[in-house]
Amino acid sequence: MDRPLGSRHTGYGSFPLALAAEGERVKIVFVRGGRKKEERLLAMGLKIGDTVEVQITNPGGGKVVQAGETRYALDRGASQSVTVVKV
Repeated sequence: MDRPLGSRHTGYGSFPLALAAEGERVKIVFVRGGRKKEERLLAMGLKIGDTVEVQITNPGGGKVVQAGETRYALDRGASQSVTVVKV
């Protein structure tokens, strides 16, 4: 079940998307940084509850993730603010 914006999950095993390895599948469980950051990700098409696969890790810390047939590019700040768990 998808969680609404602002839902918080800080359970064991959660970590920043920035630490996920290429090829790893993770589920978005929380977005740090306030409502604006959550709404920005939602406007891109990503939301809490989505499962994504890390496609590319850029040297500067950004990530390219794929959800379904869509790829999303996240800068270092965004990838650090998205909290995930392994799937």
